[in-house]
Amino acid sequence: MNKLINGDRTLSLRKSKRLVGLKTNEKKFDNPLIVNRREVPLIGGFEIYEIDKSKASAQKDSLDSLRKEDSVELGTHVYFAADSVKPIIPTGKIVLHFHHLSNSEEQHIVLDEFKLKLVDRVGELLVIAQTTSKSKNPIKVAQSLNQLSIVDSAEADFDIPLNQYEFAVPTDNLLREQWQFNNTGFTSFSSNKIKKGADAKILQAWNYLGNMGSDKISIALIDSGFDTNHPDLRSKVRFPYDINTQSSRLISGDPNQTHGTSCASIALAKAHNHGIVGVAPNSTFIPVHSPKYGAFELKKMLQHCIQSRADIISCSWGTIDPNFALNGFKKDIINNASKQGRNGKGTIILFAAGNEGSNRINYYAQHPNVIAVGASDSRDQHSPYSNKGRGLSVCAPSDGAIPVIAARASWDQERPLNHGRLVNYKAFGGTSAATPLVAGICALMLSINPDLTASEVKEILESTADKIGNPWDYDASGYSVKYGYGRVNALKAVMEADRRKRRQSRREHTPVRNDSNTSSDSPRTTRPRKEESEIPNPPTDHQAIHQPLDKLKPSVLSQGDYYIQLGVFSSQKNAEKESKRIKAKHDIPLFIKDFNTGSRTLYRLLSIEFENKDKAKIYNAALKTKGINGFIRKKD
Repeated sequence: MNKLINGDRTLSLRKSKRLVGLKTNEKKFDNPLIVNRREVPLIGGFEIYEIDKSKASAQKDSLDSLRKEDSVELGTHVYFAADSVKPIIPTGKIVLHFHHLSNSEEQHIVLDEFKLKLVDRVGELLVIAQTTSKSKNPIKVAQSLNQLSIVDSAEADFDIPLNQYEFAVPTDNLLREQWQFNNTGFTSFSSNKIKKGADAKILQAWNYLGNMGSDKISIALIDSGFDTNHPDLRSKVRFPYDINTQSSRLISGDPNQTHGTSCASIALAKAHNHGIVGVAPNSTFIPVHSPKYGAFELKKMLQHCIQSRADIISCSWGTIDPNFALNGFKKDIINNASKQGRNGKGTIILFAAGNEGSNRINYYAQHPNVIAVGASDSRDQHSPYSNKGRGLSVCAPSDGAIPVIAARASWDQERPLNHGRLVNYKAFGGTSAATPLVAGICALMLSINPDLTASEVKEILESTADKIGNPWDYDASGYSVKYGYGRVNALKAVMEADRRKRRQSRREHTPVRNDSNTSSDSPRTTRPRKEESEIPNPPTDHQAIHQPLDKLKPSVLSQGDYYIQLGVFSSQKNAEKESKRIKAKHDIPLFIKDFNTGSRTLYRLLSIEFENKDKAKIYNAALKTKGINGFIRKKD
């Protein structure tokens, strides 16, 4: 029985004796082995065919025979999960999340060893790999990968026929003009050339979620001039606060203060069949009017947001004047605010990088606990006005070649869109527009995984951003003073937030791997840390486990069919270096064995052989208490 990990569940699969999946280059594939084609949508790009019952017992041979047909590009088995009638087809892709201590070279070695091809690198630790003609079945490959200490999780991607619950894209009439959400390469309000795909992938993120975020997530905007009666913001407001009146009464009507209305609309304008739509239109809105430089006011503004249970605070203001760099007290205020809120998970704080075209970003944005947002344009290039410099986290689509559309306060004296016919909207831009867009993406991430900490949200945004501009804009670590870690990608960020949720759920529900007679349903327990000279209780009652590692050699080790692999390296020099490091700290026998993958020679760092798997388990348990992570391997 094949086992398939799917998030926090493990599916037991049975292989169909009658069905196969085929990709062919013919509109109508005909073969004597085939009875008929199932009238179902493509599953994983494969069509489902039924094999003649008389040949069902030889299905493997039948599939191999079909694969040899000139018109057959790929063939695969079809599986079913217990108590399910939905056919399952592996796509050949494997979602791999590596251990946080692994590096790129080690990851590539793992891919090479399993004959996998790198398809996409979602982050430093998360990659999508594709099986090749030299690989084993993707389900079996994933099972083997999950045994490696260097791999946190490996899931064989698969497809099934889905029930049609189509996500209804909002019908707000200006959504098609919001190119920063989904850039088709065309807008009706500008003839300037724009680049298809130069956007933040908002529509794709909504599709992945199946919704537009949660109404349990609150975004606070600290800004000036909120028109809370604007059709896109009305009925969304909760806990308003004005620093001038020190009350919930917001000052409005000043033609010089309209900025907040536009910023808020980009983050969370509601979907109501008219106008624009915000990135997270279901989020609630906490407006805080008129930001101040003073430390006391800064503390009051941030504290109000936290006490009002804001999940996210978006700030499109600041200074780059060196006379007004933040002092230690102000930095501490921001630091404390970023760690408070959300039941200890921390409030997410964003600041705009600034629009001065400087080589220094906004001093508020330079704070390490802040997500600093710059601007890119509709051609996926750096917007010249957007400040550059160290500390920039990401950039987001805003004006450059063409502007973005935002809500217009009723007292705003700037010209409305479409020669005054769209009185509630105007052209907008700057890092002021980029920042609330990213705040909205944060809200979508929290909608699918509310347990993310503030630091995790920042790390995910940075690790899933798309590299835009020129390759030489980025240093060896993938960082750019123009783009930060790249242009935000809402789809990838939401997917990574979801993956971490599923990974955490799997950890919470998966019992401890136990090699004794203890039930696999036993709850996970945390053992107290042992002193360096001790060995913890192993998964057997073997008396040798109570001895130091070097004493285990005569009583446990012998010649046999199993050994423990402690690493795989691309050069013998690196393998020897790691061997010396371990031997210097722990006097244990190790040896290096080279093997050929077909395209290169790699080097495994191995323990001495064991006569059986049980003895290998005893020793491996002892090694793990010393911080030496390995996995048991049968001799080739």
